[in-house]
Amino acid sequence: MGLNKTSWIIVTLALAIVALIGLKMAYNDSSLKAPDPATPAALPTKPPQPIVLQVDDKIAQPLTQRIGLNLSFWTPWGASQYMHNVLMNPGFEAGEVDRILVIVQQADNNSFSDSSGLGMADDYWSGATFDVRSGQSAGTKGTLKRSLHSGAGDLPKYFADGLPALAVNDVIVLTKSSAAAVPPQWSAPNPSLIKLSPDHRPESTGNWSVALSPAKDGPAEVNTTLDGITDRAGILLPINQPWQISFWTKAEGDRPALVVSFGREGSKPLLHEIVTPSSEWHEVILPIPADKNNQPASLKLSLIAALPDTTVYIDDIKLGPIQNSETAWSQDTIDMVKRFRPSWLRDWQGQIGDTFQNRIADPFSRISYAYRTQGGPGSQYYGYSIPEFLDLCSEVQANPWLIVPTTLSDEELAAFGQFLTQHCDQTRFSEVILEFSNEPWNRIFRSMGISSYASHGAVADRAFQLITSATSPHVNLRKMIKGQYGNPEVTKQFLASAANYDSMAIAPYFFTTMNEGSANLQALFATDNGLLEQNASYAAQAGKTFAIAEVNLSTMRGTATPSEREPLVAGAASGSALASRLIQGMALNASPQMVFSLSQFDAPAWDITGMVRLWGITRDISATRRLRPTGLAVQMLNQVAGGSLHAIQPMASDERANRLTTAAFRNANAWSAAIVSAHPTPTEITLTFPSDERTLPAFANVLSASSPTATNEEGQNVSIAKEAIRTDGRAITVTVPAYGFVVLTRDEEMPKY
Repeated sequence: MGLNKTSWIIVTLALAIVALIGLKMAYNDSSLKAPDPATPAALPTKPPQPIVLQVDDKIAQPLTQRIGLNLSFWTPWGASQYMHNVLMNPGFEAGEVDRILVIVQQADNNSFSDSSGLGMADDYWSGATFDVRSGQSAGTKGTLKRSLHSGAGDLPKYFADGLPALAVNDVIVLTKSSAAAVPPQWSAPNPSLIKLSPDHRPESTGNWSVALSPAKDGPAEVNTTLDGITDRAGILLPINQPWQISFWTKAEGDRPALVVSFGREGSKPLLHEIVTPSSEWHEVILPIPADKNNQPASLKLSLIAALPDTTVYIDDIKLGPIQNSETAWSQDTIDMVKRFRPSWLRDWQGQIGDTFQNRIADPFSRISYAYRTQGGPGSQYYGYSIPEFLDLCSEVQANPWLIVPTTLSDEELAAFGQFLTQHCDQTRFSEVILEFSNEPWNRIFRSMGISSYASHGAVADRAFQLITSATSPHVNLRKMIKGQYGNPEVTKQFLASAANYDSMAIAPYFFTTMNEGSANLQALFATDNGLLEQNASYAAQAGKTFAIAEVNLSTMRGTATPSEREPLVAGAASGSALASRLIQGMALNASPQMVFSLSQFDAPAWDITGMVRLWGITRDISATRRLRPTGLAVQMLNQVAGGSLHAIQPMASDERANRLTTAAFRNANAWSAAIVSAHPTPTEITLTFPSDERTLPAFANVLSASSPTATNEEGQNVSIAKEAIRTDGRAITVTVPAYGFVVLTRDEEMPKY
């Protein structure tokens, strides 16, 4: 039976409404699964018109810089195994630096107290030195007689004779150096058979060696373990080329023998050698073949003396791949950093309680330091040094961003300035950033951070004055303090508390919480309600420049399972979201902007049991060498950033443009552009450039994936694809993938990915 004219109209309208609802649902879709472009439409529909945009000829910011990188911690067990010599504390040094800050809550002639909850066991700090860093007695030093975990008012209390005049909120540094029976960063199955000896090899820069004295009932052994998270990461430190171990040794006794064993636990050792030391120090060099099996398991190095009535001494050991370069860094690390072409590298490795002398010591004399959080017992770290860090900066042609520990004395600060004069003039680095402390407002760092605004400003001003007065004018320093991104009013207080600084930096992490069953790609691109802009505004009002010290996703909170989180935090869309945040920073003249971090496989979630694939923008630097989507996004941005920054605006009112984050860049010869889309479907963009003589982009580099939730964790599923564009005069048309990222460029050079 046929339909009359009215019925046809009703049917047609109904179908049209269904089609419109489908389009609206697709437009607003925020589920994990992006719309499948292969799914046929219920009815043929006209393709949506491109979003038409115009590059503004007016300069928004005169100069943009490439994105920088936080190098962060060197670890022996995870993905951040950076150094050519993979062993920490290779000189078997005995000491450990332990320093904390006290912010005075109570004081009299012979005692002072810190805030509640920050005390160590009674008498832990007895005999430690104290150094007053602020107030009328700044620079005064002395020695503590005793310390209490909890004194009057349940406050940690410290005692000394004849204390100088102290006031509430004055800052005091406590310093304690301790020796250990077993060298830090090493283990011993039977510590009673191990001792640290001042008898070290000739011409060593260190002060100690390790002595193994086996007993009749058992051997003496010292060992260390590497590549320790293979249960969830597989091999992160492959031995896919010949390695070598070298060390110095000597012995006492009639039948000395030292067994050197190295390999993956559970497999046949790659090296199992018996060395016969002589009575004089001599160097031993042993080759290690490449590992043909590569079965995931921890690597273990064991040094064993088994024969009783002997003592075997070992000093200054090296273990790592054979490489031509003499650099302290592995070639894999150097090559990976170069792929990003960073403008800056930031040296953040929890060193805010270290001594300056230890910060510049070579590997064989450097000792461990305690990295304390929230007043608890310190975690023991052994870091790379400032000279090593500067060498890497030189190698990759990046400027250095250095942390000034809060605990440095007047003498150490002056030595810091002298060091900068010797190593950092403008023939080597165009600029050097000195950051005082790290996140002083953060309770996590309270034992080494100055949360009192006025005290922080006073100590920072004094530190910068002492450093700069000892630094040559040929060193271009930028003095920096930190604000709190999530609380701009705190930023304002820290800005007002100090005078002797040039710049303020924040850490605008985003996508912090994800709850079970709430997987939402749109949440990656959520606005921050003006926090970034407000922090930048406060810096401008104070007459200071603005920078971003750390930025990345930070999805540690919430009840979502690791399997729910991974497609978002490590998926293709995470790269687009990071690019969006970085472009927003560029628009506010944040310079430099530092992504956190080069390499870290995962981190513990805060509200559930499990790990989150943060914060490394590489999956690893040696095994697969794959970049995560966040790393690919940094690579893409660093291909186009530079020159002046120009805003991109819709040529007509178009709400679809609200889901785009864009920027154009103009140098002396050419234009380039970056476009991020938070649309759930592929979106066509037409971008018109100003009518000038500069060359237009010739192609698009696209963050390419089969899905916005595809990852590179188990294979290369996200990459940078070169795609053609359509050009019509000064207009370019390109398609941006769902939740995607595109850069428009003429630059054929793209580091391998």
